[in-house]
Amino acid sequence: MIVCANGTGSGEEIPLSGLDGAQGFGDEYLEEVIHNQEKKQTQLEHDRSDKENKHDEQLMLLIRDIQETKKMIAATQQKKWWQFWKK
Repeated sequence: MIVCANGTGSGEEIPLSGLDGAQGFGDEYLEEVIHNQEKKQTQLEHDRSDKENKHDEQLMLLIRDIQETKKMIAATQQKKWWQFWKK
């Protein structure tokens, strides 16, 4: 059996018996189909990796911004040395 992914995730199954040259499905055709599927899979993995990296970069930028904001808030709320007796 060969499972063909058509992009919807259904995974249509095609039996290998009956896929001979008489029906228009030769070895070359199957090799081409497999090659195309492998190319698509590789491209999807690459795209997903790029998307994850971009997401990670944006997340790290947000974390740095939050840390910087917290430091600024803490600096403004910190009492001066001569104000230690005030509440």
